Amino acid sequence: NIQVDFLKRHQRMIGYGAAITDASAWLLYSRPRQLYEELMEMLFGSSGLGLGVVRIPMGISDFSRNYSLGRQTYDDVAGDWALEHFSTLHDDSYIVPVLRKARAINPQLKIIASPWTAPVWLKTRQADVGSGTLRSGEQTYATYARYFARFVESYLQKGLQVDYLTLQNEPGHEGCGPMPCMALSAEQEAELVLHVGRELEQRGLASRTRLLAYDHNWGPFGPGQPGAEYPLQLLRNSSVRQYLGGVAWHCYSGGPANQSLVRNEFPDKEVHMTECSGGVWSGSFGNALQRYMDQLVIGGANNYGQSVVFWNMALDEHGGPRCVGGACCKGCRGVITVPSGAKSLDDINRD
Repeated sequence: NIQVDFLKRHQRMIGYGAAITDASAWLLYSRPRQLYEELMEMLFGSSGLGLGVVRIPMGISDFSRNYSLGRQTYDDVAGDWALEHFSTLHDDSYIVPVLRKARAINPQLKIIASPWTAPVWLKTRQADVGSGTLRSGEQTYATYARYFARFVESYLQKGLQVDYLTLQNEPGHEGCGPMPCMALSAEQEAELVLHVGRELEQRGLASRTRLLAYDHNWGPFGPGQPGAEYPLQLLRNSSVRQYLGGVAWHCYSGGPANQSLVRNEFPDKEVHMTECSGGVWSGSFGNALQRYMDQLVIGGANNYGQSVVFWNMALDEHGGPRCVGGACCKGCRGVITVPSGAKSLDDINRD
């Protein structure tokens, strides 16, 4: 029997969802029009899954179609400190239409945005999309803060409010080969939070867009990898804390109890699970379902989680489009599999 105590209230749920990566958006939008409409209703409609939150990469991620210079970030022009060449035009082809459609179906949809890498010219010398960290100095941090604010403003002009920003996807990663990534220490993220928070505040965007700290695993994935101490270090700094709305977590190591560890010390901050991918490692449907329910759907909520966001919303039959080599995931599965020749819902696999 299941007993529900209606008198005891906990956190307000934002919703469940998945990432609209470049790959996912293209797979959805490039389907025959009737299938596209049916897929979007299935994913976001009240008679379907009713997904209420999506995460989008700011620029390329490990699931993009094009990694060439000029398609990596919103400003790939070296030394453009004034951001004169900043543009989100690439997103207008299929990412923005998919997001608009999703929000039209579910007007309560929340959008979380995260960069996998800063523009290479803002990273340490000789770095590429898959290595390095943010350069030091006021000019770098001030410019990157304007970059984030320009992104939020650009999306508002497209009719899309970005509800949450994380400042770096998985900041403990570096040396990822062709996979975009950028190491960012807790000290660096603290400095970036101060700059981005002030920039959003000065532009009147802080009430619309909240910053989430960390965006990495519950616990260390290996030696030298971060865990709960990373967001705790940020939140224990009162100057930084004032600009943070909460903490973002990933599921690939540790357990959801660390959400409570941080939330118990800072009860006014939100808790979000922003990435968890299924894949060939997930095993049988029964095993995967048990883990997802235990650690994410139920475990996450029981540890103050307000959202659970799976990784790719849609991938093709080859687990792509994606980068190849290095830390690129070759076994990831989307929430749905959309084969390249799919013409009807009968061709879609629900993963």
